[in-house]
Amino acid sequence: MVPLSLWSNSLFYSPSDTLILDGDTIFIERDQIAVSADSTPSNGNSVKLKRRPSQMGSIAFAAGLNATFPRILDTDADYQSLNHFTGSGYSPRLNSVFSMDAAAQFLTIKSSFGDIELSVGAGGAFNSVRFNYSTLANPDQLNVDSILSFKSENQDFYLEHFVSTKTPEIGEVDTVYLELQDAALHFSSRDVSLKLRTSLNRSRHNVRLFIEAGVVRRMLSKKLATPDIFFFTDDGRWSSVSANTNQTKNLLMPVFAVGMERKIPFSSWRNRASISIGASLVSSFPAVNVIREEFISIDVFNTSLSVYGRVYF
Repeated sequence: MVPLSLWSNSLFYSPSDTLILDGDTIFIERDQIAVSADSTPSNGNSVKLKRRPSQMGSIAFAAGLNATFPRILDTDADYQSLNHFTGSGYSPRLNSVFSMDAAAQFLTIKSSFGDIELSVGAGGAFNSVRFNYSTLANPDQLNVDSILSFKSENQDFYLEHFVSTKTPEIGEVDTVYLELQDAALHFSSRDVSLKLRTSLNRSRHNVRLFIEAGVVRRMLSKKLATPDIFFFTDDGRWSSVSANTNQTKNLLMPVFAVGMERKIPFSSWRNRASISIGASLVSSFPAVNVIREEFISIDVFNTSLSVYGRVYF
């Protein structure tokens, strides 16, 4: 038999014992149980480990600037829009954009670079589709007889027409310089989006990198009365299209985004929520059509840069 005193500080109990009862030998097996010599509980010195609750949802509010890039196509082989005729081109306009979205995470993949998180989100935005074009400051200048040609030189746009002096067969060629002005095609826009988001969460650095892809339902409404869009030929013909005929337009378009956000210190109820601030670059391409008329087709795509705050919970 092993003296009891040798058991008191042992790390293991005896693995087995033997009992003889009425001539029968019975073996009693014991599991080996590790018992630390200093495992007795001590008041006030216990350590509790808590796992941070998973953050499956988030909501964000954003503000930024949006730029519309137009692609203007002349659909008649003979006629050119005033911008194309003069070589001035079309310039984008900056607009403010405000948006919000809510997302739910449905998958997390552990990797050596960090957690790869997949989430799906829906949101809405208010912005504008707007770009500049050239038009005539005084269209009445075109009300002359016998226009021979339209010409553009050194940023000057003018027409040449025949002026009778004595008889219809006798006259001279006169030049009329046409005054140009800038105009803006302006739609207000309401967007409803559905997007898939892939994030790389480097929690040790409090940084998330992400890409997004999805679709947007864009509802356009004509905001302001717009001057006509004019078209010309070299041999003196001209025409115009009213830009006010397309008052509303509903578009379905793809959208893509890249961005980065950083977690900021924040103490919340039960330590569940966290707040991040970030920036995202959002673009919709390929271009989608907003106006299609007899002489012209206008396609646009948008790019916006926004800053936002996102709450994870």
